[in-house]
Amino acid sequence: MVRRVQRMYHRGSLAGLRFEGGQRAAGRATPAGWQGSVNESMVGSVTTPNEATRPDRSGASPAVALLRRRWLFILGAALIGGALVGAAVTVRPVSYSSTATVLVTQTGVDESAAPANGQGRKVGVNLDTEAQLVKSVQVADRAKALLETDRTRGALTARANVEVPTNTSLLTVTYRAKTAAEAQRGAQAFATAYLDNRHAVAAANLASQIKSVQQQLASLRTQLRVTAKKMSVTPFRSAGRAFIQAQADVLTSQVAALSDRLSTLQSTTITPGRIIVNAPVPLAPDGPSTAALLAGAGLVGLLVVLALAVVRDRTDPRLHTATETERRAGAPVVLDLGSEPALALHGTSPAAAQELHRLQNTLTASLPDAGAVILVTAATDGSAAGPVAANVAAALAHGGSTAILLCADPASHTGAELVGDGTGLAEVLTGELPISDALRPVPTVEALRIATPGGDPVRLSAQLQGPAAGRLVAAARVLADYVVIESAPAVASADAQTIARWADAGIVVVESGRSRLIEVRAVLQQLADVQLDHVGCALVPAARSRQLILPTVLPPGHEPQTPAAAHLATAPEEAYSTGPRHSAGRRGTPPPVARPAGRARRAR
Repeated sequence: MVRRVQRMYHRGSLAGLRFEGGQRAAGRATPAGWQGSVNESMVGSVTTPNEATRPDRSGASPAVALLRRRWLFILGAALIGGALVGAAVTVRPVSYSSTATVLVTQTGVDESAAPANGQGRKVGVNLDTEAQLVKSVQVADRAKALLETDRTRGALTARANVEVPTNTSLLTVTYRAKTAAEAQRGAQAFATAYLDNRHAVAAANLASQIKSVQQQLASLRTQLRVTAKKMSVTPFRSAGRAFIQAQADVLTSQVAALSDRLSTLQSTTITPGRIIVNAPVPLAPDGPSTAALLAGAGLVGLLVVLALAVVRDRTDPRLHTATETERRAGAPVVLDLGSEPALALHGTSPAAAQELHRLQNTLTASLPDAGAVILVTAATDGSAAGPVAANVAAALAHGGSTAILLCADPASHTGAELVGDGTGLAEVLTGELPISDALRPVPTVEALRIATPGGDPVRLSAQLQGPAAGRLVAAARVLADYVVIESAPAVASADAQTIARWADAGIVVVESGRSRLIEVRAVLQQLADVQLDHVGCALVPAARSRQLILPTVLPPGHEPQTPAAAHLATAPEEAYSTGPRHSAGRRGTPPPVARPAGRARRAR
């Protein structure tokens, strides 16, 4: 189950971090702001209320940081886009449009076609149909004749456009052309041709109706004459005469009705409509002016370029900022030193020192009171984990706690640069040396002890995969308040995952601009596979990450010393447990831890 982490930022402070959900170790709080678990796809599950606008430690917002990283891409895209827009504006075709407005009325033929008894249905004008008729074949042929042009019928109708204004009986006929005069003549010709065609259709319909009524009237009159003739030879009071008289009456009534109908049709006046606004000569070409077009294209181009820069930045396989690391990797950044040029013991600048102090406050307030184990490993092959581990250990020691730094990376030079070469963890793991003899003091950091990899790095890596690693961690727990373990990069070795079984928290070192997202996700997944609940990331600079030099703090001529027994006691045999770290419900019962005298933590 994916934990959701909420991080409250206030001037770069890490004190506002909170952890929600997840199992917690027995008798201790959950480290603030640390990842609870990692899902299978390692899709980011960090929720930051103001992630989109949160500035980094240098004071720059994410948008400014994006511009700094992608300025060359943005500049190049802007120049190319500007050139394309300028070329498009220069070669764009110019066209003019003119519009004529036509009032469409009933022709009068439909009304005159209604029956004389008034029971017929009057049909109104369907303007949608009339709008289609404007571009019909008959209208186009009439417009072509009026324009006296050799263009085809299809070419003319393609330039014409007809619209029906809402809630009106109007048609707006628009015609586009390369010149203003041609546009005016085209719109006027189509409007005139439409009315002429409508008048012709109505006249033809009226003539057809008149002819039909005349034919019906002639037929009825013939029938009436035949009936009158029959009635004249039929006896006056016979039954047949009454029937013939009824027929004659019906025929007489029909003749009268058709006569009225014919009179109405012959007096009908056709009214197809009229042009109420003649097509004017356009004064300017269609579309916006060149200045407005350039301004709009520039604004749209800027937005497109910025969108492309954001897409490129978000699809970049490398991680650059703390916000990006949290969003894409799904783990909180508990130490942000990405803007530092280099990293020395306990920071090279006041800002870096403050970041380390904040992390120290978070760790001391959240991890167990004694024997807490913190794993530090790098997401990318190199030596970036060493400086971070040394600074974390030094920050804890400066905070009033006792700390041990175990340099478990066979290729690490951190311990050698601080206390010199010599025997170390390789000899401890093989049983040749007790851990108390392998720990060496750092004169300038009184509460910090360091164990180097030892004389045989190959043997150290082999022993870390066995049960001796668990005994080493258990022994170190009872010797100090905090045990910081520098491990080989997890992408190149399984040592980090092995040590993580006994750790209480983990820090994955991400090199800004160098570490890839797939590498960070892989490391986080490895730690999640061994159920290391509390995992965070430390962002460090990449330019010198392989040459991050920890200054030797020993005075000239001073040799490394073995710590006094009063300061570091040998761990009791029962502490050499091979079991994983203790945790409520699934880690077992923690072994009893004896705190050495003189190393009680400061009262909180």
